[in-house]
Amino acid sequence: MRRMSMRGLAALVAGLLLAACGGARPPANPPPASAKAAPFKPAKAPACPAAAKLGAGWQPEALPAGDTGVLALATTGPCHVWAGGTTAAGAAFVAFSQSGGISWTAANLPPGYTAVHGVAMASAARGWAVADTGTTGAVLATTDGGRDWSLAKAFPAAAELTAITTEGGKHIWAVGESTTHTALIFASQDGGSTWAAQSPPAATLGLQTVAWAGGTSVWAGGAQGALLLTSDSGSHWRTYPGSTLGTTLTGLSVTGGQAWAVGYLAADANHRGIGLRRSGRLWLPMALPPGTGQLNAIAASGGPYAWAVGRGPGGSASILATSDSGSSWTEQAPQGSFALDAVAFANPSVGWAGGAGGVLATIDGGASH
Repeated sequence: MRRMSMRGLAALVAGLLLAACGGARPPANPPPASAKAAPFKPAKAPACPAAAKLGAGWQPEALPAGDTGVLALATTGPCHVWAGGTTAAGAAFVAFSQSGGISWTAANLPPGYTAVHGVAMASAARGWAVADTGTTGAVLATTDGGRDWSLAKAFPAAAELTAITTEGGKHIWAVGESTTHTALIFASQDGGSTWAAQSPPAATLGLQTVAWAGGTSVWAGGAQGALLLTSDSGSHWRTYPGSTLGTTLTGLSVTGGQAWAVGYLAADANHRGIGLRRSGRLWLPMALPPGTGQLNAIAASGGPYAWAVGRGPGGSASILATSDSGSSWTEQAPQGSFALDAVAFANPSVGWAGGAGGVLATIDGGASH
């Protein structure tokens, strides 16, 4: 029998808990967005020379794996981008580009994996990915820019590893869920040579996202509003207030001292999207456009710029962009584009979004669409 997905389980658990609480209300909506919200103001930043011919706004790119679902994106600069996910045949794939996405090369992966859920690159040469076989999770590693990947560590207790992050190559964290749907955190303190389990707070359900926050601090998020923080490289994790019962956090981004999170209300039939931004010591809700659907990932690029992606009505793409630190958001998704699960930005102009139909790219912050 096919294992229930983490997101499906999150929605089921949320519904049961809300019912058990006598129909407890979902979290309050943030204040409605202003009718005169400031439009997105694009920034100018260098693009890869090979991608200079890319058109305005978001443009589709062709991956070598053909019909693919992109679940993960990573970048180390305007020219270097990696995409991972699953093919229509149910096999894991990774593709990489050294031309800003104008051309792609298929990577060589060990056999037996069904999907790559996360990619973290420490440099243009070294990086790691989390993958699964359908029943167990694993960390894969590359030392040649993503052309060849080998098994770094298998985790039989992991039903699925969903995300991975690194502070620059020495310290690495991977998160996911166990076969009993509880949170898992694995870490390496020696560049991936050895790995050890870390201990999330008791009763934490599966985790879906993780982001290095500078120094020895890391954030992780997941089902039932789980928002975890470690300030000592993972020796101790604690629950941090911010999200609430019935929400699932799917994306985290920390850059330039600012932290952002997105997700959705699992108990809501339309999976209404939610967004949080850290202000001081608090996580505060952001006002998203009316009708925002499920959000699956977020990428910030220093200063006031950030992009959140997900699924709009009927499975269409949703790309929300802000140039004022989340005070207002502009929809950027091209007509007819596909639902999105991943996003990465090299700078405030150059970025990529990936999902059910492949990869979209922009060299103008997505402003023209």
